[in-house]
Amino acid sequence: MRKVAIIGSGFSGLSASCFLAAAGFDVTVVEKNNTAGGRARSFEENGFTFDMGPSWYWMPDVFEKFFGHFNKKPSDYYKLTRLDPSYRIIFDSNDRHDIPAGINKIKETFEQLERGSGDLLVKFLDEAKFKYELGIGKLVYLPGLKVAELLDIHLLKALFKL
Repeated sequence: MRKVAIIGSGFSGLSASCFLAAAGFDVTVVEKNNTAGGRARSFEENGFTFDMGPSWYWMPDVFEKFFGHFNKKPSDYYKLTRLDPSYRIIFDSNDRHDIPAGINKIKETFEQLERGSGDLLVKFLDEAKFKYELGIGKLVYLPGLKVAELLDIHLLKALFKL
């Protein structure tokens, strides 16, 4: 059996470890911290738990695809709970704003802060969605072995929209 060592137990290290183990490698993961997770780990002190990394669950489709490779679902391992408000922005003791869950409520919040900004937010999010779908759909899962992979007509057309 071929052996491989993975340095770091963040998302990338754990993902690489899973795929290599599934391909028949004997995998050893080396981590400098006491717990796995890389930037996504937590820290506990005096009864409090602190998130040491990502505060939002970005790219759920990437997690679903990863787990799907192993005939699993994210819900087999963890439960997500939507928070409302999602977070609070504090500029100073007299200037704080709760950002609600859901795009319609967020748009209303933006409008209360600055007229017209809700529509600008929706425009920004539409553009971000296009870029995300292009990046995930046409770039992220390419093997990156040759430049010719980028010669996709949809990708080339989209460059003008970017």
